[in-house]
Amino acid sequence: MSQFRLFGYARSASSSMQQINDQVNWLMKHGVKPEDIYADKGSGTAMERPALGALQRTLQSGDTVIVENLSRLARSPVDLMELLEGWASRGIHVVTIEKQPDLSVALPKGWVR
Repeated sequence: MSQFRLFGYARSASSSMQQINDQVNWLMKHGVKPEDIYADKGSGTAMERPALGALQRTLQSGDTVIVENLSRLARSPVDLMELLEGWASRGIHVVTIEKQPDLSVALPKGWVR
């Protein structure tokens, strides 16, 4: 039987490690094991990020990804929706701490290109 896992993702555009460390500490406080946290430094406008790519390859159906807020995943609404739609189609869940719109509802097919 497969064990569902909890993963964390952190990203900071800042060159300061403090912002990443704050996010990592927050993720650990919310139950994510240090070895299951993926972190990138750089712009959220670029979807090709090493840690995000590694996380994408690791995730399996039933897993959950925790982020501080959705802007950590992507800055572009289109990129964000494509990512979330792809994860939803694979049975992957996303949880954020900041109040966000409810994206758990099914999106109409073809809504995101």
